[in-house]
Amino acid sequence: MKPASNDDAPQFATHSEMQARIEALEAALAEAIAEAERARAAERAAREDLATSQESLELLTDDLEGERSALRATQESLQSAYDDVATLRRSSSWRLTAPLRVVVMSLRTPRIVVARARHARAIVRASVQEQGWPATLRKIAAAPRRHGLRGLLRASAPAGSLDPVFDLPLPLRASGRLAMRVLIVAEMSIPQCRKYRVTQKQQMILKLGIECTAVSWNDTQAVRSLLQTHSIVIFYRVPAFPQPLRLIREAKAMGLVTFWEVDDLIFDASKYAGNTNIADLDDEARNGILEGVELYRAAMLACDYGIASTEGLAQAMREAGVPQVSIVENALDTETVRAARGLDSTPKLTDGIVRIVYGSGTRTHDADFRVAATALRRVLKARPNVCFVVIGELNLPAEFSDVQAQVQRLPLSDYRTYLKRLAACDISIAPLEDSVFNDAKSNIKFLEASIVRLPSVCSPSAAFRSAITQGDTGYLAADNEAWERALLALIDDAALRERMAARARDYVSTHYAPTTVAHEQVFPILAPYAAREKKLRVLGVNVYFEPRSFGGATIVAEEVTRRLNQRDDIEYAMFTSLPTSDVPAYKLVRYRAASGGDVFAMGLPPEGNPNFEFENPNSIEAFSEAVSALRPDVVHLHSIQGIGAQIAEVCLRERIPYVVTAHDAWWICGRQFMITGEHVYCNQRKIDLNVCASCVNDPSLNSYRQFRLREILFGAARLITPSEFFRELFTENGFDPSRIVVNKNGVVPPRRAVHRESLAQRPLRIGYVGGETPIKGAPLLRKVLRALPERNYELHVVDNVLNLGRRSINPAEWRVPGTLKIVPAYTQETIDDFFEGIDVLVTPTQCKESFGLSVREALIRDVWVVTTDAGGAVEDIVDGENGNIVPLDDDGTDLGAALRALLEDPQRLEGYRNPHVGRVRIFDEQARELHALLAEVAAEVPRAALGATAM
Repeated sequence: MKPASNDDAPQFATHSEMQARIEALEAALAEAIAEAERARAAERAAREDLATSQESLELLTDDLEGERSALRATQESLQSAYDDVATLRRSSSWRLTAPLRVVVMSLRTPRIVVARARHARAIVRASVQEQGWPATLRKIAAAPRRHGLRGLLRASAPAGSLDPVFDLPLPLRASGRLAMRVLIVAEMSIPQCRKYRVTQKQQMILKLGIECTAVSWNDTQAVRSLLQTHSIVIFYRVPAFPQPLRLIREAKAMGLVTFWEVDDLIFDASKYAGNTNIADLDDEARNGILEGVELYRAAMLACDYGIASTEGLAQAMREAGVPQVSIVENALDTETVRAARGLDSTPKLTDGIVRIVYGSGTRTHDADFRVAATALRRVLKARPNVCFVVIGELNLPAEFSDVQAQVQRLPLSDYRTYLKRLAACDISIAPLEDSVFNDAKSNIKFLEASIVRLPSVCSPSAAFRSAITQGDTGYLAADNEAWERALLALIDDAALRERMAARARDYVSTHYAPTTVAHEQVFPILAPYAAREKKLRVLGVNVYFEPRSFGGATIVAEEVTRRLNQRDDIEYAMFTSLPTSDVPAYKLVRYRAASGGDVFAMGLPPEGNPNFEFENPNSIEAFSEAVSALRPDVVHLHSIQGIGAQIAEVCLRERIPYVVTAHDAWWICGRQFMITGEHVYCNQRKIDLNVCASCVNDPSLNSYRQFRLREILFGAARLITPSEFFRELFTENGFDPSRIVVNKNGVVPPRRAVHRESLAQRPLRIGYVGGETPIKGAPLLRKVLRALPERNYELHVVDNVLNLGRRSINPAEWRVPGTLKIVPAYTQETIDDFFEGIDVLVTPTQCKESFGLSVREALIRDVWVVTTDAGGAVEDIVDGENGNIVPLDDDGTDLGAALRALLEDPQRLEGYRNPHVGRVRIFDEQARELHALLAEVAAEVPRAALGATAM
């Protein structure tokens, strides 16, 4: 910084000018000080206005609550309207006009069509890489009953934008099948109710070793998803608006045990009208309360059973028609005990004042207070050293004007401050009118006073009678004289106050401890529903599953699941995905699979992030819910593209072993099938990421992908492969061979014996099912057949889209010397017909396959197979005895020689029976072997480590 020069200083010509300048500055300073004083005065006024505004705000808050209630009613009305629309959408007329609506919407919103097409391309990309478009379309065409292309296209829709694609069957009964898990669907807007009936009960259930989730009944989407994974649901203070009533019905339809819980007599209009406190409310508030009674009653009667906070309330519920009502009293929960800790030993004030405290809470307690008002006023007049402390709102009778100086008012506060104010007093009172309504009230005022060592005088309502021993742990006062005697006795005898308070505290600490209430009152309610059959429980994971079946891995998973669930000693459930038109994104629905067992389906939207294909963090919560619901002994991962491999870390956290079936090379290949973008097999055995870098879209992401997936595989209890070839592939890539097990895929066996016409009267029939794609060898087959001089054959080429009313095979492209027949793809129903109509299956695939389904389907039906050396596809072929194996890199020479030998002597296949048919595995055998493997893995981990409940 440069030093200041003389030029920088102010210049004055004379002393007088300088003096004038100083005076001007002093005047400006005085004005600034005055302005500051005015600002301070304005600030004080603003603070006073703010205090007034806060008081007004409190009043407005009460009004706002009323408006919110009205808004909720309006929302329910809207929900009812939406439900009517949903009913219309399920109607026959709506479905019959679907084609017209599709056309109209396509014209109006072409972006939806484009989005669907893009997502369809993404879904089938994996299959196209492996088998090409024709083979992919054959899978779709072969399963129209599973929604095929429609289901795939609709999967891109955001939740709620389209009609549901699938009509899902109801799930198996939750109670006795799923693990014991309790869901509390509750009214959360009343703090004290939430504390004692929701949070407290949730904590007690958790102390019993039972999982418990609490959610607001207003969060319909969350409630519906959580119902899928719980076995018991408690609806606390839930009214029968259309949406929650529908949730109750859904819970019962899914076989959950349903309870309706309440801690107030809000379900009986005649009894509720006996509460004179509501007479102090304005007409609108009073009518609103009474109109809500019928809604609560309807919800209560819609549930199986009831839970009440007192015996009086339980009796009223029984009289209303609830067949079985249990009692769970309010307890001294952890928060109460912690908040009271130290307060019970706080010394009382030594000012000679005896303080009687009444926690009013709200203005609806005026009528209750009047029960003790006369006696209390007389006590205040007789004992000038007594102060009456009111916490909360209370309208004192007019006759209290002459003792107003002995009344202290304190506002409502947080719970700890409330207990601190109680502890600072000497005597607690809890007056209640003598009515059925008040007999249903709880004894919480006695509990709160006792835990901070205050003696209590209470009205003799049912809950207080059950808790107080007269003259020992408190006083029960039925009339003015009894109120006056009890109060004067405690006011005049400090030692009596101390003794009674100590006995009351000991009593409530023992009988109302949360552990005591949990074991004596909550446990008996839940215990009858805790038992589950002792069997091996497995949770499979596959991105597609019935009714959305797509791909060979899905067929294998479905067929094996069906057979496992036919056994009595295992329960095999499936975690899968559905489009967001059917399930909200990353929420769950549970349904019963046709193959038996439970299916937990998560709404899976198309994600733009390429990481999510193998590492999707959004799936973790839904998968964790399914794990908690089933509590499996083993998790079995199949194809999990899009769901993500992170779900395996949930298994590690829960100490549940998991096994992985590698249906393809997804775990070690960024393109899944080791096929390049040019549809050429990459020919790698040990994966080299430098080679992969020239093939995948993002080499750096691929390196991370490989690291993460290898990490997950290393954590697996077993790596299961469908063939010996794939076992060797994973061994060569660094995985422990002792933990790799071959569980060969099965096929559907023939439903009837094969009978073919004599070859003496017809040409040899050759079948090809690979479609029009180089990776499946179509160009090579055409080249070989055209070079052969023989013409005595029929070539049956499967066109995978004929079942869709279109063609993908151009006969001109397939001109061969023999007779050409283009035939539609076979289904599980027509598979025997197709293979009975051919003698030879040719599969000149140009890549190594993990299994080879069509090869096994042919072999088990006595069809000779001519194939390239395609990895797992050839393991059931004995060259020269049930087929011919030619080199994978054959230029056509060996393939031509094999076909020419058959054409020159077709009679060798007359009456042919595969001598090695026993090598071909059927699904029954695969399922038996898999069952033994899963049981072995489960036995390696103690069941106690799997989170078994204390039940």
